[in-house]
Amino acid sequence: MTTSTSEIYAPAVSAGPVTKAQRDFRRAMAIWIVILTTFVTVRLRDAEDLLKPGGIDTQAKYQILVWGFLGLIALRCILCRRADLKQLIQSPLMWFAIFVSTAVMSTAYSISPPLTLFRSGQLVIAVLLVVSLREQIDRIYVFITVYIAANWMFFLMANTGLTFGLDWIRGPGNEYMFYNRDTFLSWRFATPLGHPSQISVVGAAGVVGLLARTRDWQWNRNFPWIAFLAVTVLLTISRTAIAGMLAGSFLIFALRGKLLPFILAIGIVAPVTVMIPSVGESLLYYVMRGQSAEEFKSLTGRSEIYELGIKRAAESLPLGEGFVAGRAKAIVSKEVGGSIVHSHNLFIESGVGMGAFGIIACAMVLISLFVALFRVIKIPPDDRGFSPGWEPFAICIPLIAFCVLDRGFASPADPFLCIFVTVLSMLTQMNSAEANRLVVRSDLPLPESAG
Repeated sequence: MTTSTSEIYAPAVSAGPVTKAQRDFRRAMAIWIVILTTFVTVRLRDAEDLLKPGGIDTQAKYQILVWGFLGLIALRCILCRRADLKQLIQSPLMWFAIFVSTAVMSTAYSISPPLTLFRSGQLVIAVLLVVSLREQIDRIYVFITVYIAANWMFFLMANTGLTFGLDWIRGPGNEYMFYNRDTFLSWRFATPLGHPSQISVVGAAGVVGLLARTRDWQWNRNFPWIAFLAVTVLLTISRTAIAGMLAGSFLIFALRGKLLPFILAIGIVAPVTVMIPSVGESLLYYVMRGQSAEEFKSLTGRSEIYELGIKRAAESLPLGEGFVAGRAKAIVSKEVGGSIVHSHNLFIESGVGMGAFGIIACAMVLISLFVALFRVIKIPPDDRGFSPGWEPFAICIPLIAFCVLDRGFASPADPFLCIFVTVLSMLTQMNSAEANRLVVRSDLPLPESAG
């Protein structure tokens, strides 16, 4: 990862003759925008109805058509030798490829083979497109910013009435009425393009990554982008992502020896919350999101979902019910209090979908990820005074937190999954480059001893 932050947005705005790097960037951005269109929720009914007679609606047909087209692009990348397939036999991306293979094979015994085949096929295509990015992978923060900006576009359209008569462009209040039949969360940032948990974890990864990439002299230029992403994360009120963003930011500032902003923030906020009760109450209400103490202790109802998910996984051992089987048979059906289609935990979701093999593959992905992270932080420091390996290390803090309190990468292609695979590819490339550097060093002749 050699691209400086000042160059991250350059291909989109520079004048003069178009270079190969600019053409590659524009192609990658065009593909990313096409992928984002498949994440937009335009249906006005429950997802469980998808598998009922006549349930393949316009949105489902569009997704099938677009991902089929993306599959052809991925195939072309392979035939043109654009795809760096060597990454698929190198850790940590190799283990994720094994996880994806397990998901594809679960089609054979899935309770809904067409659904599992399509959703696991999305993962195959996503991985192939990511390994085709090559040097454009350094532009990850542009992709993140475009995703967050697209969410703001839908948010502003819904709240200013510029819906063009489209019922699916809904504000946060209507989003939560539609999905949860509840209004107390209506003030969280949500759009037809992203659930708050998705928006927040992707935005948090962008914040800590940009903080790590930014040099001191670039701070004025990059602060608006960092602030834009950070404010969006705070508006989602996703505690997992906010905690991950703060932890990652603290790590970066600590490594740079610049903890003064954190100390000042604590020194200002703490006395104010104590001296002015209304401020403390508002802060507590923000953190609790209007929930009771019991709801908070249950991790927003996750403890009950975990129990149901573990029961489903145990009943379906050793193979599971098929990748993303919850879409065909919800963990909690709408008849008993809402439609919850996944277990909100990476290992439980892997167990429900792919049984023991899925859990093992899932564990190996995380183990290889941790090994890769601790390898790259040993890369010698650059002009910022710390190893470039701390950048992916910090990015992974909110991503791993999302795997613990949500389904993580045991999911169809979504914004989190795309960013997660991109980070795995970054780590694979960094580990490979570091290994090659060490090999070259070992091939150098030893200096002759003096005297």
